[in-house]
Formats: sequence, structure tokens, C-alpha cells
Amino acid sequence: MLGFCLCIYCQSAAESAGADAKKLVFEISAALDKVIKDTDIWLGKELSIDNLVTIFGIDIKTWISSQELTLIDLNTKLTKSAHSAGATLRWVGQLPFIDGLDQSWRIGINPTELTQVVDVIEALFYCQSTSEIIELAQNYLSVIQSPEKITGILRPTYPDNSSQSELTKRVNALKNIGITNIDFYLFDVWRERDLEWIKQSLI
Repeated sequence: MLGFCLCIYCQSAAESAGADAKKLVFEISAALDKVIKDTDIWLGKELSIDNLVTIFGIDIKTWISSQELTLIDLNTKLTKSAHSAGATLRWVGQLPFIDGLDQSWRIGINPTELTQVVDVIEALFYCQSTSEIIELAQNYLSVIQSPEKITGILRPTYPDNSSQSELTKRVNALKNIGITNIDFYLFDVWRERDLEWIKQSLI
């Protein structure tokens, strides 16, 4: 809940959807204050919408839904604008960092609906083993179900990859489950060796 957005825009969207936003903000703030000062009321409980509803009432479910709808509406407009200019909209999803798509509601994302309005979901498969990458990719496929709507993003060097053969194995593993659109990101220094590994992995 420390990462739950309580900004004025989320409050406004929740109010428009019928939630008592001010009351909910007060209750969440009070609960977090108690966690910080005294006892963690969520300790040992699964983080789920149903459990949050038992604590804060139905308004929190309305709030979460309004966040998702706001994102869908924005991306619908962006996609329309991109298409009018002859471009496509590719949405870079960082959902792997919150344990997969089934937890996407925590940051206001409905991946099933989002897939319907953007052209491509670029999924960051930042994992340190091929099995983890495939498990994550299958998680995406179970929700999105259209492999052509997914671009798998691999990190071609440290800390995820240590050799050309390892990178090739991961590229082939993704292709084998239907994800043939593959790209490579690295927020760091690209060496000639890294570029050669990428080239060879795609041959």
C-alpha cells in the first residue's frame, strides 16, 4: 500500500466512478500510519483486491478500476493519434517487476484491456535463467494470447547473460513458444561483443 497512488487525479477518477475518495484516502493514510508507528495489519495476508475490500470496503475496488480505465482511455487516445500519423504505439510493460500480470492491478494496469488498444506490448523479460524467462513469457501469453502482440525484451549482457550461446538459447526458447518478435535493451554501455552476440543469436 505504500506504493498506492493517492494523487488528486486518481482521487478525481475514483470520485467520478462513484467512490468516496476523501474517506478512502483518510482510511488508507490512517492504516499506513498505524503500520509505521505500531503494527502491520497486513502481515501474513495475501495482497489481493478481495482482502483490500475486507479492510477498506468496496470503494478501494472502484478506485483500482478507475485507475485501470484511466490508463485505457489515455492509451486509446495515444494509439489513435499514432495511427493518424502512420505510426504504431508500443507499450513497454514493467509488470515482471511486480511478479507478473496477475498483480498488475497494483499499479493500475489491466493487461487484457490494454492489449486491445495498443499495437504491441513490449515485455521486459529481465531474468537470469532461461526457465524464468519462459515462465514469464507463458504468463504473458496466458493473458494476452496473441504472440504477435508481444515483443520480448531481453537484456543481452550482465546480470542476465554471460555468453553468446546463452543468449541464443533464450532467443530460440522464446521463438519455440511463439514469441518471434524479440528486441534487446540495455541501460548501460554496449560493447562490440554484445552487438555480435545479438547478431549471432538472431541468425
